[in-house]
Amino acid sequence: MVQSLISTEVATALTGYVTPQDQAQHVLVATEVGNIHEITLVGEQAQVEIQLLAHLDDAVINTLAGYVTDDGVQHAVMSTIDGNIYHISAGERQQIFHVDDGVMVVGLAAYAVSGTAGQHALVATSDDDIYYLSWQAGQEALSERVVHTEASATSIAGYYSSADAQHHLLIAASDGNLYEYTFKAQQPAQQRVLDFFDEKFFGMTAYLLPGDHSGHVVVATRDGKLYHVSYPAQSTPVQVDALARFYLVSKSDMMYFTSYAQADGLQHIIIGSSDGAIHHFSWRGSPQQLLKLTPDALERQQKDVNHEIMTTFGALY
Repeated sequence: MVQSLISTEVATALTGYVTPQDQAQHVLVATEVGNIHEITLVGEQAQVEIQLLAHLDDAVINTLAGYVTDDGVQHAVMSTIDGNIYHISAGERQQIFHVDDGVMVVGLAAYAVSGTAGQHALVATSDDDIYYLSWQAGQEALSERVVHTEASATSIAGYYSSADAQHHLLIAASDGNLYEYTFKAQQPAQQRVLDFFDEKFFGMTAYLLPGDHSGHVVVATRDGKLYHVSYPAQSTPVQVDALARFYLVSKSDMMYFTSYAQADGLQHIIIGSSDGAIHHFSWRGSPQQLLKLTPDALERQQKDVNHEIMTTFGALY
């Protein structure tokens, strides 16, 4: 399906997640004028619903993350170019962190831990620090520096795994390495290299596949390639598969993207491109099937991969 232009606003960040209760997909898109739009895909036919979720009239949003807590409440965490970190839920905005003056936020991840009231965020800054934030509703956030990286973070992602009871921080670094740090609050982080990429990183997202607790990372490189990195546990080998070349489905550049999975194993990638389109890809099973991603295959809507343009914002250029 192709939705009509909903706004001439230019997108600056996006994120996505699934609400477990109804398995609806939610994509949040921040724009240059401070709006956050929520795009919801519901039902088997993935009907698209769009609404204005929030507005910040005093800052420009440059990173965005979203998640849902056990009570079904949806949350958004964002950074602004002036270094503030905000949490928004049920229409209420709360500042939870501020980086040092002269320092910018270059990466953000946020998530909840099932069975607890805690909410969590990971913040990467332009001076190569990574901070871990934790808070509960109505309370100030506690912060600690998890690591100072030798190579600058191009992008970060993170989640909590109940399988090992640890937080997982993923860093796509300027030295070409994809790092994973595992840690518990107020304890030293343990580092390992998941893989090395010859191409320069564009961005990266990560998610857990429900049911088997396996970690999944989607890496984008600046030449338009998408890679899928999976690792079921700390002790098992890391598997890296090429997913697709984005230029096969769009003559515009990839600007922002996110990924997530549903309980039935359906995996999703959302890509915002420079022409303002918000692309939605979904697939099941082996990620190698996405190598069949060509314009002809997309037109036939083959069963192994599905593509649609969810909606369109203003073009960047």
